[in-house]
Amino acid sequence: MQDDLIENAIMAVDGGDGILNGTDYILFYAQGSDEWIKDSANQSFSHGKNIYSDRSYYFLTINGSGKRITTNPLITLPNITVSSFSDRYFHALDTVNFLSSGKEWYGQEFSSLPGRKLTRSFNVTIPSLGCVE
Repeated sequence: MQDDLIENAIMAVDGGDGILNGTDYILFYAQGSDEWIKDSANQSFSHGKNIYSDRSYYFLTINGSGKRITTNPLITLPNITVSSFSDRYFHALDTVNFLSSGKEWYGQEFSSLPGRKLTRSFNVTIPSLGCVE
């Protein structure tokens, strides 16, 4: 059983000089602290919020003999054009804990009481896919 962080494989794009600067970057696959749970029977997803942390930590080795992402040669050129996609978004603020203790947290209040709001509006920004033609 693993009792520590497992090293993630990375791809370092550094212009071949071995130094991260300017427009250089590192790619790696990482899961966040929250999760999306697929329900194949109902063709839907539900959101699972990590009640203990909103952060994730990763072990990367930048120089030396760290794990690297391997690349496979391209057998044929892809011939698929993606013209639409499905996305999921959730908004969950843990702002209210009625007991000031424990795991039960709630977000914004919806109420028709005087001085309170029964409706709210949320702006959602979906970033560009960065398509290249």
